[in-house]
Amino acid sequence: MNVKVEFGQDQQPGLKNKEFKQIDGVFFKEINIVIGKTSLKIGMVIDLIQSPNLGMVPSDVFENTVQIIESQPHKNIQAALGEVKSRIIQFLNAETLGDSISFSLIAIENSSLHTVSLGNRTRVYLYSNGKVRDISSNLELATKDVVEVNDGYSKVALTKGDKIVLCTDGLFTMLQNQEELEIIGRYDKPSFGAKHLNSLAKGRNVEDSVTTGVINYGSSASPKKLKLFIPAGVILLAIALWLGLSGRETPLPEDLGVAIVTSGKVLRQDELGEFTIAIDDFGAVGPGTLLMVQNDGPAELKFKTREATPSNSTKNISGISLFASELTVFNIHNIDYANNLNGKPDLINQTTIELVSGKIIFINGSSPRTYHINFSDKNSNNSITFTLSKEKVPSGIAAIRNGDEIQLFCFRGSCTLSSGDKRVDIPEDSKVTINIPENLNGITPSPSISEQEITEWNAMTSGYFSIVFPDYLPE
Repeated sequence: MNVKVEFGQDQQPGLKNKEFKQIDGVFFKEINIVIGKTSLKIGMVIDLIQSPNLGMVPSDVFENTVQIIESQPHKNIQAALGEVKSRIIQFLNAETLGDSISFSLIAIENSSLHTVSLGNRTRVYLYSNGKVRDISSNLELATKDVVEVNDGYSKVALTKGDKIVLCTDGLFTMLQNQEELEIIGRYDKPSFGAKHLNSLAKGRNVEDSVTTGVINYGSSASPKKLKLFIPAGVILLAIALWLGLSGRETPLPEDLGVAIVTSGKVLRQDELGEFTIAIDDFGAVGPGTLLMVQNDGPAELKFKTREATPSNSTKNISGISLFASELTVFNIHNIDYANNLNGKPDLINQTTIELVSGKIIFINGSSPRTYHINFSDKNSNNSITFTLSKEKVPSGIAAIRNGDEIQLFCFRGSCTLSSGDKRVDIPEDSKVTINIPENLNGITPSPSISEQEITEWNAMTSGYFSIVFPDYLPE
């Protein structure tokens, strides 16, 4: 079996300091010799601080690294990588350059990934089975007087579909948590994944330069077999077209969207269920994530949807905003999903929020979508849904939850309250108050929304409500 290894990269200056004096680089090369009877594929990410005594650039460091490894055919892979680290440390000590060079070096040997690192400004992450783990930050950070290198080395097994991320601190210091790196799983092309990660760092106003390399590990058919497969593939494709089988599209993934925190501070749960992990501005939130807004003001979230497979790109859902007040707890269940109808996937444009406590408001400027706010009662297993149907004109709904008591506001649009098979329509410019354990009935009182309440919602949205509804006053 031939191993297919694809490499992609992206390098960008920081937004605030485009003249940053650190020089980064990421490189990849296949070594055409044998170490331990195995050909190697080498990757290296380098963070280099320029100084008057350091007359080199990252490409010089990498070329020297390749030469060192090629000159050590008698050593095993661990020893060869250790030799690189040892010689760079000796050079830094001899030239009194301190920690001018930080690097992470990987070697792929069949199905094994070998890693050695020096310094703390570069890292290597492994994406495998939908999860990301750091395989470099716990490696040895060599002190200035270290010459012999006996540790700071790791070896992990690779499986088909694994991805390796090599990056500088311009990226990993901007992450809210390393799980954010899981977005590379969306991309077949490693360069696309690298660009997305770097865009994430730039969107958070990184001051440092950002350098990222992504390596895809997998298998491919040999060239000889591929030549045989091409004619057969053409014949099969023609037969499929003739039989009309091409209309059977691959089902879309159940969830196609992400939320983006555009203002305010939002926390998500840690492994113990506590809200301790901050998601700052422009941080991405995957559906199924329980969130809480910090107590220093409201937060606003926008939404993105993924385009149909095989495309892995995302696009903004324009004209909609979700605002949540301080200390609000909510869960984004889905942002778009697909049903399989008669063997063909059908994209459903909708967003669903489970409101646990607090205050939220959906404002839809122009997007023809459906919005659901769900309220569940764990004690009685009762669940109520407040829905804004698809509209092409400005519309909006809001909710306040305090325990089992819910206040619902229908500003504009077709608003529906449902529980099980019972359904109640809520008129525009009106509100209702319900209690989750109670059953719905068709005569739910719906008084008009007051001017004072409009003022409060407008303040929560920092005036956005009055922009979308400039002449809004309840009748």
